Amino acid sequence: MTSLAEVRTELASVLGTIDGWTVFDGYVGDSVPHPYSFKVARPAFDPRTVFGESKRFQTFAVTAYAPRQTPATSEARLDELCDMSGPKSLIEAVQDGTRWELTVDYAQVTRCGEVQVITWIDGVEFLACQFQIEVVW
Repeated sequence: MTSLAEVRTELASVLGTIDGWTVFDGYVGDSVPHPYSFKVARPAFDPRTVFGESKRFQTFAVTAYAPRQTPATSEARLDELCDMSGPKSLIEAVQDGTRWELTVDYAQVTRCGEVQVITWIDGVEFLACQFQIEVVW
């Protein structure tokens, strides 16, 4: 069976196909995000959603980071991620099965969060937006 880590890595790869956005290090870790980049986290989950190791359901938390120095531009770029379609749409990228190299039953965006100011570990501030993404494989 495909592992959780493999799906997380593949999701980061899919996010890297969005026009104008990157994934330098998809894990949350302690490295400062690059401007206009994503990090992928695995929130807590109910292990009962793993159906006998033959089918797995997992929700991932994806955070998009944009520079705070250009707030109007950054907020507009974060808003574009919430468009239903287009080259800058996170929704279209995630839900387009042709972008996935791994075999997944489906991937869908279930929540587009609000724009917030986030202070990173080293004190650098970003505008950020979190997305919830369900993947079944």
